[in-house]
Amino acid sequence: MAEPVQEWAKNRGSVIERNLNKGGKFISYSRGASRHTLDLNNMDSEEILFADEAMMDFSIPDGDPVYGLTGFEPLDMNKIGVYRDELRASWPINREPVKYYKTDWKRSSAMSSNLAPLKRVSKALEYTVRRTEKPVVIDGRLDPEEWMGLGEKDAMIIKQYYTGEDKTGPASRAWMVHDDRYLYVAMTHDADPWKEGMPVSYRDKFQPVVEMVFEGQAGPSTKSWWREDMVTGPLYILWFLSDGKFEVKNNFGMPHASLLKLQSSIKYRATMIDPSTFRWVSEIMIPLVDLGIDPAEAGKLSFNIGIGKRPGWFAWVATGDSIWRVENAGFIKFEK
Repeated sequence: MAEPVQEWAKNRGSVIERNLNKGGKFISYSRGASRHTLDLNNMDSEEILFADEAMMDFSIPDGDPVYGLTGFEPLDMNKIGVYRDELRASWPINREPVKYYKTDWKRSSAMSSNLAPLKRVSKALEYTVRRTEKPVVIDGRLDPEEWMGLGEKDAMIIKQYYTGEDKTGPASRAWMVHDDRYLYVAMTHDADPWKEGMPVSYRDKFQPVVEMVFEGQAGPSTKSWWREDMVTGPLYILWFLSDGKFEVKNNFGMPHASLLKLQSSIKYRATMIDPSTFRWVSEIMIPLVDLGIDPAEAGKLSFNIGIGKRPGWFAWVATGDSIWRVENAGFIKFEK
């Protein structure tokens, strides 16, 4: 195999092989990168058995089938990590600014490596965005024929209290499909009536809101606002209100022109079925290219969806913090 050649920010001739992954995401490609990468004999499965996971022993026992299935070679854990060398700037490691670090260097305030990690409070769920050949009309009316049946088993159920605590509230459901160019999202929201003990202002003026957070694929267009050391790829936060309005949130310094392009490319319609209890439905269409996603290349991408209801915020996967902390949430993957 030839040495990788850098061409328009794409590595060519890279090989990723004989790796094991259990839990979380194995790998994400920047747009256009996967077609120049050989992905061979890797295993991404919850069925992988480590020697003693509870005691942080992640070695693979001798004779395990994964050796034959992947050609995996065990690593000597004692040889992993930094070591003393005359070329090292300091020993022990000193992360204060030295020759190669600028004192005025600042990290992004969100999702950077100095953001306090979260303790996982809910299982990382996965959802497959099915591929559809049928056209979807964004009119705020959920036609089962357009949405491949709208079956309960195919729905993403949004009912976990966002902090991970036990708290009851009305459930919402989401169905997601794509046609290679567009991502379509249908949602239903159960009745959310005002009850004694809730703020009086919630009785007449409450406005339900949906927050969706997509991880896109890094590329030349995201280099100006998304750091390479972030724990996920670039994030896109979208808010959809029950009155049919929506907004692209700019939490991470996305260029204004990119934000306006995404804002103008989204189609959204909502229908309020019962205004007194806020039972409503909605449909959304988003060009995948404006989320930096190529379904042909994207592996598992971090994702979360939350709903602001009268009893509080509920999520598809509780993060223990904000809905947008998707490094602690779930994943979507696109059916090819």
